[in-house]
Amino acid sequence: MFRMFKGLFKDYTTEEIYTVCDQFFTPYITSRNLSNDITDVIQGINYLPLDKNSFFKVLCFIDILEVNYPQFKCISFIYNEQIIWNGLATQDMLTLYQYLVQSLLPRQVEKEIQGGAVAAAQKHGRFIHPPEGIHSQEDLQKLVKVHVMKEDDLETKQYYLVIYRTMSATVCFTVDVDVELQFEMFRSLDAFIGPQLSGIASTIINTLICRTFSSEPCEALQTQTKRYIFYQPEKGYWMVLVVRIPYTTKALSAIGESRGADVVDPSVMFDLLKSAYKMFRMFKGLFKDYTTEEIYTVCDQFFTPYITSRNLSNDITDVIQGINYLPLDKNSFFKVLCFIDILEVNYPQFKCISFIYNEQIIWNGLATQDMLTLYQYLVQSLLPRQVEKEIQGGAVAAAQKHGRFIHPPEGIHSQEDLQKLVKVHVMKEDDLETKQYYLVIYRTMSATVCFTVDVDVELQFEMFRSLDAFIGPQLSGIASTISEQCTLHALQTAQLAVSEHKFVYFNRLNLAFKSSPPLTKLNPSTAIKPEVLSIISNIHSEKESLGNYGEIIIKTPDEYWITGKASNDREFYVIIQEKNANLKEIADEVRRICEAQMKGIFFYPM
Repeated sequence: MFRMFKGLFKDYTTEEIYTVCDQFFTPYITSRNLSNDITDVIQGINYLPLDKNSFFKVLCFIDILEVNYPQFKCISFIYNEQIIWNGLATQDMLTLYQYLVQSLLPRQVEKEIQGGAVAAAQKHGRFIHPPEGIHSQEDLQKLVKVHVMKEDDLETKQYYLVIYRTMSATVCFTVDVDVELQFEMFRSLDAFIGPQLSGIASTIINTLICRTFSSEPCEALQTQTKRYIFYQPEKGYWMVLVVRIPYTTKALSAIGESRGADVVDPSVMFDLLKSAYKMFRMFKGLFKDYTTEEIYTVCDQFFTPYITSRNLSNDITDVIQGINYLPLDKNSFFKVLCFIDILEVNYPQFKCISFIYNEQIIWNGLATQDMLTLYQYLVQSLLPRQVEKEIQGGAVAAAQKHGRFIHPPEGIHSQEDLQKLVKVHVMKEDDLETKQYYLVIYRTMSATVCFTVDVDVELQFEMFRSLDAFIGPQLSGIASTISEQCTLHALQTAQLAVSEHKFVYFNRLNLAFKSSPPLTKLNPSTAIKPEVLSIISNIHSEKESLGNYGEIIIKTPDEYWITGKASNDREFYVIIQEKNANLKEIADEVRRICEAQMKGIFFYPM
């Protein structure tokens, strides 16, 4: 550093050398904040890799500048603290680089932050060496001379050092000491280089921003007090869910109060947003079907009550969203199939799309994803309200004896009630595209049947009254048979040893979902700790982590063992909290649970 800015020791007399060295080395040494840092041992230059287009722009800028201003030789181009182009001999470039990043640029950045040079530096740039800038002929006397060897030189020479900066881009020039310095020459350079350098700096900024972020769409952003969840369901349309999150201040922390343990995992909120859109699409259609004036009102009327009605927790059912199927014996299942066939033959306008007992599906006639959305609507919204009505006695007589239409909610008692039928956009199992239908739902004795009616069909009250008279007694008999079998199955299940370990089964093909029974009514079987939920969510979302056949076992610091097994499109997760357990014991317990709970389900042996 001394040699660059002051020359060789031998160039000074004995009387001069002590004074010159003291004036240079004392502030230099004391300004260095040394620590056990590898950069103080291995001293190098941080280069900035750029894409071809950005680097080509820098090279063209340097070439044009040297052609138009031959007095100025561009020796380096720096962005932030990384070099893009170097025109000095390597050792001299290292010394100049250290001067820039350790001394000059930090002071300049501090000035810009304080606002002293923001206007000039950000808009058109300015000379920062000499530090006061170059505004007149007199300022040229302040230019510093350096002793360096340029890349094409054979020996060290003396030059004036000129440094220009704009928008985090810094360019260093040398001017031969034999050149007669003229202020007009520098003013012309400033007018030329300012806009050019600003454009290149903007290009580099954009390149670095694009490189920083993944090519995948951003799904979540978190600040101290809020979490933002993003989802693009249709081209040109984004949904954003904003959730306030609790946080602990220093004052609260000092007295032992903590908030934040109940924060819901981001994956749960993202899946909530996706489910909300699918529900909107089923009952309202696509966003693009509405005008700009309509879309905000329609969305507010739909999403506000839907989102606020959901009671979110760290529940695996909010991440792995599936359908709970009810296994039946052959005779009972055959009765259901015969009922559906006879109904569709006698009433061809009505297509049975699902048969549900309690909250478990027995028959599904929709495309899988649409069935999931309808299933969620039934078990999360419609059926709980209906059960509450039945418990209160408002609809017990009709619902328990012969059944009734529960969608529309008021029932169908006249021709006018048919105007209240809701239209849905769904794709049935035998359809090739989504179509619009009327949705009709009938219920008796915990059995619920959903129908679709084509919107082109002329609705007649007599048609629905006839259906009610036919379906009521038939469905009551089937519901009684299923109820007896469910009671028998419940007794058999109760005799099994209750395990504290939790398991979840999921089939990607038909979205079948099964979980361990809850230990108590107040303790859902699928409610788990956020960190455990996050692990399962990551395994489930990154299907390649397990592959077609695979197994993974993860242990958390608080003694949770999470096991994930995959066989084709079937997944099985077991959560065990066991202190002092080893890998073999966990694997044996998982195998035991798998054999006990997944009879008939083949998992590839590991």
